[in-house]
Amino acid sequence: MKAGVFALALLATLVLTPRSAYAVDGTTLYQNCHAFDKPQPTELDQRGVQFCVGYLMGAYEFIDIDSHRVTRAGKDVDPYEICFPEHISTQEIILVYMNYMKANPTMLHQFAGLGVLNAFAGAYPCKK
Repeated sequence: MKAGVFALALLATLVLTPRSAYAVDGTTLYQNCHAFDKPQPTELDQRGVQFCVGYLMGAYEFIDIDSHRVTRAGKDVDPYEICFPEHISTQEIILVYMNYMKANPTMLHQFAGLGVLNAFAGAYPCKK
């Protein structure tokens, strides 16, 4: 009985809770990354930073792998062509994203991946 009531309450919460069209928006990612440079992060801050690192490093690896595939295939240049330096730290990736979002706060309400893509494209353009 208790399980049924819980399941019904959970279903009602999921159905009635408004949500964004994006899985993660810029505000959510930015807030999670914000604790990265806190001198005394709380446990909650640390979890947020872990999410931030996972999201940004996943994006980095996807873009880096995809750029090699496109180059090998000899396709036309993508308008978001991004060329990361050979050695790049997690800290640098987070700081590039955070600096871009501070400079472009209108991106906070967009799909988080778009902010990440724009930040990386601005910081690491391919040499022509």
